[in-house]
Amino acid sequence: PRIGASSPWVFFNIVKMNASNTMTVVGQFNNTAVTGNREDILIRYQLDSAGNILSQTVLATKDTPMPMLGGAKVTLVNQAPHTLAMNKHGEFVAVMSIGSTAAYVKNMNTILAIETGESPVPGRLWRLGGITITAKIGFNDFGEHAFTGSLDGDGNNYLLTKNGQKFVQQGDILPLFSTNPIGQGSQGPVYIGNTGDVFFWAQDSSGTGNAAFMRN
Repeated sequence: PRIGASSPWVFFNIVKMNASNTMTVVGQFNNTAVTGNREDILIRYQLDSAGNILSQTVLATKDTPMPMLGGAKVTLVNQAPHTLAMNKHGEFVAVMSIGSTAAYVKNMNTILAIETGESPVPGRLWRLGGITITAKIGFNDFGEHAFTGSLDGDGNNYLLTKNGQKFVQQGDILPLFSTNPIGQGSQGPVYIGNTGDVFFWAQDSSGTGNAAFMRN
């Protein structure tokens, strides 16, 4: 109801589609209901087999309330690559900011991780700004997820999680890859297959460009 009539699209930045012709889009539009600059939007389309739009549902845009956070409102929907994932059921995970705090949000009703909240590493919180900068998400048809973020504190900040548990952290050693510890994250995507296998881009801390795309 907050979106004005004939509000034009400005950018389509992320598009995900499944075999059921459900398409989820992250982009930006000019909202004719308000004054000011363009706003972010997360929207779902249901298409027929020829690509015609059967229905559309706005999932999130500026000022969308988040009841699970006491009514705090969405301010931004992350536009970076690999920050939206969708499975064959149309379930999705997206990265968005609620106030000034970024979070991984599943289906607009579940917070998987939020900045300044507890991380899977004891005594370490998700760092403010750390999810926004390093966010990458994978999501399979069984609802399993893998995503990246950055921790507070000094050292070994980069973290890859699987189903809410630590999977790989900066400083860990993966013997089949390198005798050097894992370094910082990358712009590479993260995927999780229906087998539960996690695929990610890793680099070591040697500073020599030693890198690999890893399965588990």
